[in-house]
Amino acid sequence: MTLWFDLSTSLNSSGMSGTVRTELEVCRALQKRSKHVKLFRFGEGKARELTATEFPWLFDLTRPISDQYLKSLQQKKVETEESRDEHFERLTSFAYMHGVNSLDRGRKSLLFALSVLPPPLLEPILETLGPHSHATFELMQRLARALEPAPSAPPPQPVVEPPLVHPFASGDAVFTVGIDWAADFLPFLERVRKKTPITIHQVVHDLTPIVVPHFHVERNCDLYREFFHNVSKIVDCVWYISEQTKLDGVTTQKRWQIPVTPSKQVRWGSETPPPATTTSDERKKLLAHRGVTRPFFLFVSTVEARKNHETVYRAYRQLLREKGPTIPQLVFAGHGGWKRSEFLGWLHRDPVVKGHLKHFTPNEPELDALYRECLFTVYPSLYEGWGLPIVESHSYGKPVLISDASSLREAAGEAVEAVPTVSVQAWVDALSKYLFDPAHLAAMTKRQQEAFKRVSWTDTADQILAGVKA
Repeated sequence: MTLWFDLSTSLNSSGMSGTVRTELEVCRALQKRSKHVKLFRFGEGKARELTATEFPWLFDLTRPISDQYLKSLQQKKVETEESRDEHFERLTSFAYMHGVNSLDRGRKSLLFALSVLPPPLLEPILETLGPHSHATFELMQRLARALEPAPSAPPPQPVVEPPLVHPFASGDAVFTVGIDWAADFLPFLERVRKKTPITIHQVVHDLTPIVVPHFHVERNCDLYREFFHNVSKIVDCVWYISEQTKLDGVTTQKRWQIPVTPSKQVRWGSETPPPATTTSDERKKLLAHRGVTRPFFLFVSTVEARKNHETVYRAYRQLLREKGPTIPQLVFAGHGGWKRSEFLGWLHRDPVVKGHLKHFTPNEPELDALYRECLFTVYPSLYEGWGLPIVESHSYGKPVLISDASSLREAAGEAVEAVPTVSVQAWVDALSKYLFDPAHLAAMTKRQQEAFKRVSWTDTADQILAGVKA
């Protein structure tokens, strides 16, 4: 059995995100743990294998996963697609130069010869002809469409499904961490399974567009509902990343009155940060360019309503008024999300927090410096499927304050203090202990470090490999 791992989300993403980094980390760990793992991406109605010739970065298991790593992958994808389009344009020019009529006669003869075959016979022929037969057949069809004059009144044509282009064999498993926003990938796999028995495994990170739709764009909620309906109907096994997410998924399926899909749980890993390559003074100098010039605490997250930045902002603002401007700074590390321009405007215009609360999107050296130099981190989110920044904070040996919402306790562990989610005064009280009581901060740091049980990405890969075989 081959485990086919889907990298479509990473190759189509606009940049590094939690989902993308998770996809790349799981991919890397699976490659290290099994020689029976192959990679593919889905696009234009086809699943294509990713090879070391096309994407050497994917198969260099020593190369760190970073923003530059992702950009390298995406640039190669663009170059491959541009090369394919350029090749098609050259063939089109050749066709017009050497006569449409002769090419049209040859094209019609060949297409007629192939078109009389039923799809069950056509697919094995294309497979037998070699790895480039599907691409050649597709190119001829595209060229035919480009040269065909548009009829004034085209006769109705029967709907014929295109040949299924994919690298999967009977008995293989397909594993995807991404979200099928276009709602065409899972139906494609369903078609494949009808002819080539495969098992389909889909990770569900959270159900926020369904459980808390008011924190999302309405269109995204509609798309996600369709995605989860396809998941429930099509996949053989749903992999939830927390008990909370599984509960939300099962509750949703029962509310929709559809069968509860067989499921497993997988815990996302984290790696111990590599040894520091810079001194503390060098890291502080790096952060000073961002305006972080004294001790600080940290909130790593996209700035969006669900993450609950407002509560921490209001609590910190109250502390500034009560304790004065010499208290530690607060850093919001993450880019601005949907409908956050008004809130970010408050931060930049508010004279009380000006110079004390810093918001910026850090690069990787800056993020590493932030984690290493902060006093502690906070994660006050209103709803999460897991809470990766909590685990990252533990990995750096930093204590974290969390809200008492959804799955955060699962990620944080019992040693972490949980604060009532939207109570500004509760956050004022909790932050005061961490900021102004060194003994309490030291005790919580020690307590959380001793209780933290790190799960590596290798552990995650082993969970997946065992679960797929079961």
